[in-house]
Amino acid sequence: MMLRRSWLSRSAQPGSSTVMSTMLALTVSGALLLSACGEATSPVVPDSSGLAINSVSSGVLDTNAVRDFVAQVRAANNNNQFLVTLRERNGPVISQEELTRLGSGRSTRSVLAAVSGAHARREHSGSPVGAQIRVEIKRVISRFGVEPDFETSFLPVYAISPRDSVLRPLVAALLLDPRVEYLSVSERHAAESRGSTMWNGPPLGSNPIDDKHTMHRVPLVWDYTRGAGGVVGVFDSGLSHSYSTSTGYDQDAAYLGFVDGYKRGILTRGFVGRYSDFGDNCSPYNRTNGLCWPYDDNGHGTGMTGLIGANDNDLGTVGIMPEGLTISMKIAANATHVGSTCGEAPYSLRFCINDADVIFALDYAAANGVKVVSMSWGTDLSEAVHDHLRSAYIEGDVLFFAAVAYDLRAVDPPVSWDEVVGVNGIRSSGFVEGVTTFEDLSGHSGGVTFGRSCQPSFYYCSATSATRADSGTSAATAVAAGIAGLLRSYHRSESASQIRQRLVSTATGPRKVIDAFAALTAPAPPPPLTANIGGPLSVQPGSNCSWTGSGGGGSPPYTYDWTRDQVSAGSSSIYTGPAAPVSFVLRLRVRDSGARYAYRSVTVTTSTSAPFCPEAEPQ
Repeated sequence: MMLRRSWLSRSAQPGSSTVMSTMLALTVSGALLLSACGEATSPVVPDSSGLAINSVSSGVLDTNAVRDFVAQVRAANNNNQFLVTLRERNGPVISQEELTRLGSGRSTRSVLAAVSGAHARREHSGSPVGAQIRVEIKRVISRFGVEPDFETSFLPVYAISPRDSVLRPLVAALLLDPRVEYLSVSERHAAESRGSTMWNGPPLGSNPIDDKHTMHRVPLVWDYTRGAGGVVGVFDSGLSHSYSTSTGYDQDAAYLGFVDGYKRGILTRGFVGRYSDFGDNCSPYNRTNGLCWPYDDNGHGTGMTGLIGANDNDLGTVGIMPEGLTISMKIAANATHVGSTCGEAPYSLRFCINDADVIFALDYAAANGVKVVSMSWGTDLSEAVHDHLRSAYIEGDVLFFAAVAYDLRAVDPPVSWDEVVGVNGIRSSGFVEGVTTFEDLSGHSGGVTFGRSCQPSFYYCSATSATRADSGTSAATAVAAGIAGLLRSYHRSESASQIRQRLVSTATGPRKVIDAFAALTAPAPPPPLTANIGGPLSVQPGSNCSWTGSGGGGSPPYTYDWTRDQVSAGSSSIYTGPAAPVSFVLRLRVRDSGARYAYRSVTVTTSTSAPFCPEAEPQ
């Protein structure tokens, strides 16, 4: 039995217009056969970044691209795990240039699928990948005897860990599938928290406020909201467990259930699935729903969670957002417990983070109403994580905060990404903790939080009755995220970008210190800028057609810039041009008077059965 489909590809060489048409035949056994029926191109091999845009050339599967990607998967020493990002049929897809940009200049570990239009940037139009496409790709994977490590509910991505004998043919089959956008190696990274100087002290009781509240005028905000309805996620090492309490955690970290119609307190979720040393092989269902091992084995996550969400009672201290919901989301693990060389023992500032685990958490956040995420660490995350974080920001309306580094040599993601608010730390004395690179705001670099005790032989840290004051850009990031949670609980109709604008536009001084009260009471920011393209998506070959660009939100008036297959195509609000013999990608950039930008791309296909365009004059 033989399955056939049509396939079109554009040469990966910059500026090339060479196009070939190929018929793909995929045998039931998984062997890949191609017969050329058009003009052949020169072979495409991975460039110096390690990225290949085509997997097929000269009518034959480009085994170099498959071989190199498979070698990268094996070299990652992560159970052959890689990520499969899906796309809608005929939707615009990500480009080589865009993946390289998302990788922040690192050596790229992704390979693009060989499908028509694979040189176009994906603009996240908000149309999710359909359930049927997910089912179909799962069937393709299952033919090789492989099941996904997890299934997302919001982000269009699978993580799979095939056995070595089927790794290469499975990679080849996925690269040639029109429902696949790109594949990316899932790597483990040694992550470093951004400072965690701590001291032990007696329980404070009566919930006194401290400098983390007063520096940012949080008590004034509490006259308007104490966070009811706000949801903040803490991507970190988890929450300390305790044998001595009914909740299993510090009593000041209790989940209180629904109070006045909103969830209140602290919940725990876990996304690290490889604690095989003590039998916690988390199932795909549990990983999707954050039901893996949630306990802190480093100490850092406990401190960050307490700064944001410590309960308002007569115990310990009180967090920035005491009446909201804070979710401790464990994405980092001590390397001693995951059998990896990255990270170090407890008491260290370093721990291990896996690309796929971060994507599990991103998917959970976007699908479950988490509106703010705190990330008080840095590491060399992949371009795939960046791509899906961008989806969670744009489509899931999640606002992200990350800590700036202490050293220019350690400026790693996620703080370096445009979609993330970079937070520096500043002490009450005015001392600045970190470098100013990627600094968008500054928060108080300390504050009283939960106590915890960590021992190298334990699989989790134990909650203690003592409180500790954490410092550094880590603490500042958690404080900033808590303040954003307060703002989102009050301005519930405003988007992530609008809340970000409130914080940045009202910050004070050269270090842009957050003024929570000014941010809360400032006039509403303009709605987010959007870009739209109107016109036919299927046209007659050779016909002359027009597409209309428009802007929305932001601050009018707007200016426009068009590109067609990445070549400049004019600055009018209307683009008019001939339809090529094959599909092409139109991209519009809209700029408003506030120097903000928005983008939109569409893929235009050609067909002799498509309607003719009305007569149009070139613009």
